[in-house]
Amino acid sequence: MNKYLVALLLVGLGVVPAPAQDFAPPTRLQEGTLLWQIFKRYTETLRYQNLGFVPSQRGPMGIYLVTEYRNATGQDCYRIEICLDDRWKQHVPTRASYWNSNSEVVLFFEGNLQGQPQRRTTQPDELRCFERLVGDRVFLLPPVGRELWTSHPDSIRTGNWNESWRPTQTDYTGNPYGAAVFERQPDGTFSMLIES
Repeated sequence: MNKYLVALLLVGLGVVPAPAQDFAPPTRLQEGTLLWQIFKRYTETLRYQNLGFVPSQRGPMGIYLVTEYRNATGQDCYRIEICLDDRWKQHVPTRASYWNSNSEVVLFFEGNLQGQPQRRTTQPDELRCFERLVGDRVFLLPPVGRELWTSHPDSIRTGNWNESWRPTQTDYTGNPYGAAVFERQPDGTFSMLIES
C-alpha cells in the first residue's frame, strides 16, 4: 500500500492526530476603520492616565486584550485592556493583530453579554501559535497556590535569611489594567466607558 494512503487512513481513524490548521499571521489594524479609531482613543486615554506597557531592556512589556461582544441592548462592544502577564492563556484568542508597530500585539476574544471572554474548543497547536506570537512580551505568573516571597530589610543587616522571608502583599485599587469598554453607536461612532 502507498505510505500516503496509510497515513491518511490512520488520521481518518483518529489513530494519528491531524496536523494543526495553518495559523493566520496577524496583520495591522487598518487605519481609519472603527476599531483603529477606538484604539487611537484608548491609547490616548492610557497616556493621560499614565498607564501603559512596562519598559524593559528587551522593549516594552505588555499586550492588548480585546473582548468583542454584544451587550444586552444589542450594541456591538469592545472591552480593551492592557495585559502585562500571561493570564491571557486562560482563554484562547480567536485572532491576533498589531497596533501601531509589530511590537504591540492585540489578541481578540469572543465575549458574553457582560464582556467576559468565553471558553472555546480549539486545536491543541492553536494556543502554541499565539504563545509564539506573544513571545516574551509578558511576565510569567507564579504557579497557582504559590506565594511570591520577598526578603525583609532586617535580613540584609543580620544575614539571617531563613527567618525573615515574608509573603509579598499586593493591593490593587481602581482600574489596574486600564480597562475600557467602547460601544458602537448606530450612526457608526462609538462611546467610551472607563471601568472602575
